[in-house]
Amino acid sequence: MKHALALSVALLVAGCGAQSKPLNICLQPSDRTEVMRNCDSTIQPLPSAGNVVDFVGRQMLHAGNVMGWIGQGEWRNQNYRAIIAEFAKYPGKVTHVYVADEINLCPTGPCIGRDDALVNEATQIAHAHGFKTTATITQSVIFAPGFKLPNVDVIGIDPYFVTLDPNLNMGGCNLSTNIIANQYLCSVQKLRSLGYTGPMVYVGQGFGLTTDTHEYRLMYLRLQAEAYAQSGADAVMSWGCHLGAPELAKEPNLVPLCNTQYEALVTP
Repeated sequence: MKHALALSVALLVAGCGAQSKPLNICLQPSDRTEVMRNCDSTIQPLPSAGNVVDFVGRQMLHAGNVMGWIGQGEWRNQNYRAIIAEFAKYPGKVTHVYVADEINLCPTGPCIGRDDALVNEATQIAHAHGFKTTATITQSVIFAPGFKLPNVDVIGIDPYFVTLDPNLNMGGCNLSTNIIANQYLCSVQKLRSLGYTGPMVYVGQGFGLTTDTHEYRLMYLRLQAEAYAQSGADAVMSWGCHLGAPELAKEPNLVPLCNTQYEALVTP
């Protein structure tokens, strides 16, 4: 089974085209392990702390294929070379490495160029060890002036309804009447126009807001389900369906929707 999962993800990363059923990348919370089903690959965004061997070893405890997480912040910047090398000690377990979350996005908005050097070097190191690289990019960054294709093999886009800008300037692109689908599809079109030919990952909103009414939450989750159906994505990942205590402490307005009445709407 492990070899079959690894092969499936390897084929995705090689860019073999959209699958009849998109691959499911299961996102674990940062501080515990949840039972998650139908996983073709698993990623766990562990806190950037401790030593490299333990940091990688904890990720390798998950069954099947694991997408390697290199961390965030200064600890990541100091250790990602050693982390990628440590992944190589688990041949067949890791096929690709997640090198950056929301490339070139700062708290104030797009900050083009901030992550480029790290992403380039991490990708070169990953390739030297036989891995492919993945990252997410927001549509606001994709349509920001000066945007260039990042040096990664697989790109994910996360058009969360509760954070998207309805007035985002996409150069007049209009591919769907569904606002979520339109921003996703127009972002893909922009990436393709710049020469990107690799697989696309639809990163869905697995969380709600504490201020949501039931009706409002159902409205945007149904829009998201429709958008996903239109996306043609090669893989899907639900973000925020489970969240660790550190993430909830940082953003207490978020409500993880796994183990709620909304779970079926936010999980593959």
